[in-house]
Amino acid sequence: QKVRDWDESYRSLWVLLRQGSVPTFCIEAERFSILVFGDHSGSWTQGDGSPVTPSRSEPTALLWPSTREIRALLHENHAHFDVPGGSDAAIASHSSATEQTLAELRELHRDGEKATTLGLRDLDDTSQSPALLFKGSWRVHVLMDVLRQYFLGQPNPAAPPSPARLPRLLSPKPFVNARAKTAEVMKLSTDPATELRGCFFPQQLQYFLTLLRVCYPKFRCDLGAGRVGKESSQGPQGRGGLNAFTLLKQHRIESVSCDRVDGGAADKWHFRIV
Repeated sequence: QKVRDWDESYRSLWVLLRQGSVPTFCIEAERFSILVFGDHSGSWTQGDGSPVTPSRSEPTALLWPSTREIRALLHENHAHFDVPGGSDAAIASHSSATEQTLAELRELHRDGEKATTLGLRDLDDTSQSPALLFKGSWRVHVLMDVLRQYFLGQPNPAAPPSPARLPRLLSPKPFVNARAKTAEVMKLSTDPATELRGCFFPQQLQYFLTLLRVCYPKFRCDLGAGRVGKESSQGPQGRGGLNAFTLLKQHRIESVSCDRVDGGAADKWHFRIV
């Protein structure tokens, strides 16, 4: 029943985003996160200067960090993607020797050799784990379909082992079988220093920081772990919200501070990276 409920929730998020009822949602898996953007989810500029403005008809998805195996799975299922600042073909290519070793480890894993999971992770080069960008309804739809099969343990035989736990599904709006989890402002003092805990989506955090900037000439905002009251066991890449997708490799944003300079005519922003 739990798997069935999760599947209904997963499929409902995509339908609601396409209808415009959900602006964005996050899939927080064990080893990577996916942010999907639709209507009213904001816009941004890529490294090459090209703007990205998602909508319900032309959504955008970001997967980070990607692994060799996940990229191979997407290629085999014709889930096309772009690599911001890199070459899709160059990232996807790797040596035949490594591929053969990975294939053997996957076969042993399917035969019940649980220790092979460590071997798979050791072979994966996390320093070459780029973000993957999916633009347009067809690409995002294929991505959602391939990942659904992967999470439910129904991929093709060449796919990597499915995760032991189903991913967390997060959205700022209600969806099927969802439970309310309030992201909290843990502390707002006269320093002023603010501590946030929970999952804040990028646009929500941007609005909050803008509000603090109007109210205070100087402030610092500390970003807590993604799970309330518990440090994430998955490391920086396992956190949702702001840290679900960054260009910071294996680092994350711990705090943001702002000072008024030049008599209040300009702002000086500081980002603490750990």
